[in-house]
Amino acid sequence: MGFSISILGRSGVNKLNAALTEYAKWTKQSTDVILVEAARGVRSAMDAGFKRHRWTGDAYAEAAKRRRNHSGTHIRPATISRYGSFDSSSITYRGKWAFTSDPSLLDLELQRRNRGKGLLAISWRLTSWRYSKVGLKLVPNRTTKVKMGTVRNISGELGELAEVKQAPGYVRLRGFTPAMGDVDRRYGIVDAATKGTAEKIKWRTLNAMKAKNAHNFPKKIT
Repeated sequence: MGFSISILGRSGVNKLNAALTEYAKWTKQSTDVILVEAARGVRSAMDAGFKRHRWTGDAYAEAAKRRRNHSGTHIRPATISRYGSFDSSSITYRGKWAFTSDPSLLDLELQRRNRGKGLLAISWRLTSWRYSKVGLKLVPNRTTKVKMGTVRNISGELGELAEVKQAPGYVRLRGFTPAMGDVDRRYGIVDAATKGTAEKIKWRTLNAMKAKNAHNFPKKIT
C-alpha cells in the first residue's frame, strides 16, 4: 500500500502509511477504497489548514507601504508572461527578483495577488468551481471498487493547482500552487493533516479489532 504527498518536492507520510497498513489487516475494505478515503481525509484537512493561515491583507496597501520603504513589489514570472505589451526595459532584477516601473504591469500583479487569497485551500477542494477532471473520478462505487485515474484542479489563470492520482494500491497527491511549499514549511500543514488522518485511521482500526474479536469472546457463556 502506498500513499504519497508531494508539494513542490516535499514528501513524507510514513506514519499514515503504517496506520493504513495496520487498518487493512482488520477490515474487509479493499486497499484501494482505504486509500481513496484516506486521500479525501488528508485533502479536507489540508484545505482547512491552508484556509486557516491564508493571507488576509490587501496587495495595493502592501505595495504602497513597500513604495514608501523604497523596497518595491516583486513581479512574479507568471505575471510577466501573461502581459503581452510592456516595455522590457521597465523590468529590473535584484538577484532572482523582478521589479517593474510599468504601472500597468504592477497593477496586474496586485490584482492577481488579491484574487489569490485562499487559493492554497481551494487547490485541494476538488469539488469547487475551479475543479477540472482528467481521467476517472476517485470515489468508491457500490461494488467497493475504485475507479482509477487522475484528477486535476486547474485554474484558467494560474494553470494546474493540484493533482490526485490513484493506481492499484497507490495514491499520490501533488500540489503546484505558488508559495504552497513556503506556507507549509512555516505552519506544518501537511504534517498536521497526515498525522490527524493517521489518528482517525488508528481509531477505526481499534473499532475493527473489537468487532472482529467480539466473536471470539462472547458477552456471556451459555
